[in-house]
Amino acid sequence: MIIKQKSFIFLPLGSFKYFILGSLIKVYIKIFPWKITKFCYIVIEIFIILFTIPTFYSYNGKINVRGKLIDINGNPISDAQVKIYRNDVLIFQTETGNEGTFSFYVEREVVLVRFQAHGYEVKEIKLDLSSKTALTYWMGEIILDYSIKIVPGGNIFRTEQGEFLQIPVLIMNDGYEKETCLVEIKTPTDWRAQFVSSNGLRIEGFSEIDRS
Repeated sequence: MIIKQKSFIFLPLGSFKYFILGSLIKVYIKIFPWKITKFCYIVIEIFIILFTIPTFYSYNGKINVRGKLIDINGNPISDAQVKIYRNDVLIFQTETGNEGTFSFYVEREVVLVRFQAHGYEVKEIKLDLSSKTALTYWMGEIILDYSIKIVPGGNIFRTEQGEFLQIPVLIMNDGYEKETCLVEIKTPTDWRAQFVSSNGLRIEGFSEIDRS
């Protein structure tokens, strides 16, 4: 950074003036009487005005993207992975803090933000930042549902005595890693239920199917 120096100007007591070093640092000169020594001292205060620094100077035109990650109950999700992609290429990644907040800088362009957290679904949000002129873009609160979803084939069923009732059940994992799922079946008294395959074979365990 090139610093342009300007000569000091001695001013009367109680007055002040400032000069600028470059475009970021303002140096204020203030003259006041010292109570003990009765001499006049010159006090130089240097202020770095962070909030008025042009974005292109500090981050080469990038925009600061912020947000908060929460679950369906409104609780913050910490240590979640936040990945930023440009044209399917990972360009940056970070993690959420204890309060579920995240922050990163990117170019003013179209990017894809991917959120991954253990036990939660994967969510992707596409951002078009090409027309944004502000220093900061607030994504708001992003809600993640739980990764495991169990979807029965219906809610209310009716059957006759001695009839076999088959209820299709779909178990999905919308997360990014394998999860353990415990399924329990509760039946009326003297009823017997079990998991069977489409071929009528009894199911003792499950294996995850890669749906990617």
